[in-house]
Amino acid sequence: MNEDKKKKFKKIDITQKIAEIINENDIPFIKQVKEDKIKPYLDPKSDIGFKILFGKQKNVEMLRSFLKSVMNKEIDDIKISNNDLTLDEANVIEGGVDVLCEAKVGDNKYEIVLEMQKAKENYFLAREQNYMAKLISIQVKNKSSDEYHTNMLETYIVAIGEANIFSSRIQGSKDGKQNLNADILNKIRNLENDNKEDCFYFHKQVMPMIIGPMPKENMSQEYIKYPDNKMFWEFIELKKFQETKYYKTVSCDSHLLHQWLKFLSDCGSIKKDGSYDQEKEEALEQLDKQIKGAHKIMSKAQLSDVDAILFWRKEQKEIEWKIEQEKHDEYIRQISYQKGKWKGEVKGEIKQIKNYIDLEIPQEKYIKKLQFLKYDDIDYINSHLSDTDSVIFNELDLIGKTDLEFHS
Repeated sequence: MNEDKKKKFKKIDITQKIAEIINENDIPFIKQVKEDKIKPYLDPKSDIGFKILFGKQKNVEMLRSFLKSVMNKEIDDIKISNNDLTLDEANVIEGGVDVLCEAKVGDNKYEIVLEMQKAKENYFLAREQNYMAKLISIQVKNKSSDEYHTNMLETYIVAIGEANIFSSRIQGSKDGKQNLNADILNKIRNLENDNKEDCFYFHKQVMPMIIGPMPKENMSQEYIKYPDNKMFWEFIELKKFQETKYYKTVSCDSHLLHQWLKFLSDCGSIKKDGSYDQEKEEALEQLDKQIKGAHKIMSKAQLSDVDAILFWRKEQKEIEWKIEQEKHDEYIRQISYQKGKWKGEVKGEIKQIKNYIDLEIPQEKYIKKLQFLKYDDIDYINSHLSDTDSVIFNELDLIGKTDLEFHS
């Protein structure tokens, strides 16, 4: 360490061990720790917090408790397969799953992946299928195909989303056509709305199914489990959980899964004024003993020097990402607003042209007054007067013209 760096770090009274692993960008964090101005608990939904809690063998009892609550299985033994989080491994782990472990339930073995997803991303569901394919491929690698049924383990991917994973808000493709998944997601949303008091609203179990024949009138379509299936997904949406009575009434007597989801939702909470929510933190101390243990692990006072610096660096990246995401979302909102406004004005002009045609006013009298439409458009409208303004707008392919208007 050079003398200049020693002098800067000496001013904030840090140990030699921390000084070896930090840089000047970490100084504000060290000062905050010294002045006790930062929130006292990690957010378990953050990358670092999640891996500290569930990705270390020394905390395996918390992992066992959480998986038991999700899978509804009595887990006898569990071994975490990925390495402990260290400075050298931080970048490597980001490229893989969050937590990978093997569990035993009686004589049966399971392979389980635990994933935390902060924001909704279009690639997320496809990525979870990719993870499943890789896990199964590794299990049967170099094995005879006629032994697959014995070598493949029941494999679970437990994915927790801070934002909604299944949402009917789907972006269209670049050519303006609606994403084909929209119909499926709208059906899921309709099921959710009909079952808001059911756990299905925030906890969805997914597995391969055999779809029965098209049902006759007044009959529902039948779905049959795929025989000898080894692939299972468990999706949990925290935002939807927080809308339910289960979140609002959680106590130490509640279902263990609801207690864990309350912990994941509230630990490290920040109020609108930027202060931490002491009332929520104290409430977590009244829950199951494993959750109280998890809450203690999330205390920043319990962090090692290395984990503290890792958390700081990751948190700064997440803050920067959120700021950029908010800017992007605001830009999309503005574009959508402008496009909607533009579309309304064009449809108003279509209606105006219909009136001119109905009154038999020559095109030459009003063509110069038009802001958006041309001679060819007027001819089309004249031959489709019975169509609605919206249909004419779409048939004239004015959506594409709108894109050009805003991206030229």
